[in-house]
Amino acid sequence: MIEQKKPRAALLSLPWADCHSPSIQIGCLASYARRAGFDVDAVHLHLNATATMGINEYMLIVAHPPFGEVLCAALVYPRYADRILNSLEYAPFDVRSYFENIQGVLDNTIGDIDWSPYDIVGFTITNQQFFSSLYVSRLIKKNYPAVKIVFGGRCVAGVLGRSVLENFPEVDWCIDGEGEFAFVELLRCIKAGKQRPERCVPGLIYRSAKAIRTTERRQLQNLAGMPDPDFEQYYSAAEELRKRYHIDVKPILPVEESRGCIYRCAFCSHWRYFDGHRLRPARDVADSIRRQSRRYGINSVALVSSLIITGGRQKLFRMIASQKKDYSMFCEVRADISREELALMKSAGVMRVQAGVEALDTALLKKMQKGTSVIENLSVMKHCEELGIYM
Repeated sequence: MIEQKKPRAALLSLPWADCHSPSIQIGCLASYARRAGFDVDAVHLHLNATATMGINEYMLIVAHPPFGEVLCAALVYPRYADRILNSLEYAPFDVRSYFENIQGVLDNTIGDIDWSPYDIVGFTITNQQFFSSLYVSRLIKKNYPAVKIVFGGRCVAGVLGRSVLENFPEVDWCIDGEGEFAFVELLRCIKAGKQRPERCVPGLIYRSAKAIRTTERRQLQNLAGMPDPDFEQYYSAAEELRKRYHIDVKPILPVEESRGCIYRCAFCSHWRYFDGHRLRPARDVADSIRRQSRRYGINSVALVSSLIITGGRQKLFRMIASQKKDYSMFCEVRADISREELALMKSAGVMRVQAGVEALDTALLKKMQKGTSVIENLSVMKHCEELGIYM
């Protein structure tokens, strides 16, 4: 019997992701696929740009969207590069120098890697990563045409992903919705030798002979027992930045608390990307914080969720507080959270929150379908000030 080749994949996080954080998306996806028996590398290439440009210069771009997208759009459309760069004449930096810098970083980084062992290279597309990912995809496809390119993330879901496939032939597939089932099924189809795996893969946007098509989404219904994300490469690279380049990256540890959202704010796409809201068990979250904090030596933690549901997570923060660790935590909350709940979170180490105070006008809040009031917005600011929680 001929042994089937086990496919190998790489998952990449490109500029302009925050250099102080690993990608929770590729970390979770890599661990999930490995548990299914596949070889997956999670690579945080945005640290390469930080090493070359310096942390202040890199974070200047991160803090000023859409500068990063415009710079990399000039790479994707070299014919119009001058016109694109001229649109940044108001930027607080030397546009041409930054453009040459990021082009050199991406060209050298991608050119130094042998991509031939990989069957799939996947990209997480979040804020300011679209055009850098397109440019890198083009570089890989030029020299390794057999490598399949897949994009995933909210920025390529639904009609956005269809548009990507219509306009950029270097991208083979986009994942519509969560990536776990789709990515693992893609790897299984490749292992089985299927030439056209698309119809077997849930939540996949693909090209057929006549049109761009999408298979039905499928997502995890239960977040219990999820493996810890793989951040090994990121923290190793961050340590090298400190030792070799004297760049003081201050890494945080992202920990998944939930997926989806029960609210339907008019300005947000989060609830459109996820089908429903799913809590990860409190014990799983608390244990994951403890394990990963010990493993990587990181006490700065960001609870990754659209928001912490008020009234339902006291158990979680009591568990975290019982660890008696010197955590410095960030999480997202709603303005209707009580002072008592904020005090409990503070006892667990929550030092910073984002409360979504978008306006202090009742009519505007109603138009946003926010579901909170002006008095609640004022109250949460008052409570955080009293408790020493930064907003």
